[in-house]
Amino acid sequence: MSLLQEISSISGFISEKYPDAAVHEFQEPPGLESNLFVVQLREEVRRNETASSMLVERQYIITFYDSNVGQVMSTMAELSHYLLSEPIHIPTLEAGRLLKIDSFTLQSAVQADGDLLACTGVFATQFRELRRMEPAEKVGRVQIQTL
Repeated sequence: MSLLQEISSISGFISEKYPDAAVHEFQEPPGLESNLFVVQLREEVRRNETASSMLVERQYIITFYDSNVGQVMSTMAELSHYLLSEPIHIPTLEAGRLLKIDSFTLQSAVQADGDLLACTGVFATQFRELRRMEPAEKVGRVQIQTL
């Protein structure tokens, strides 16, 4: 699963819900503005699960900027409900998959640049990824001998 595809799909999902808002990926823009979302990767952890698969856990940070504290908090609360209620479609080469959000943690609004306030939400996802394995050689001929 491509990290770039996942962040792009999350950004597209937010843009559908909030078409008037600007959405930036990976880092904050140089000049912050009102009605702005920023989607960033916080952490990725990979764990061996079986000989053929690994578990990938990712945490993302979404920050929303606006000048009104009520707007900041209500928008993020609404977004958390939206993200937990509806799966996000992630297009891949093989077939699309759905990104299911396991949890969403919302923090209080804090003062950002100028008169802007920022509210941050962190959400977690996980999925299994297959390992590349060399194809095993097929058994050619089997002989059975009875005693």
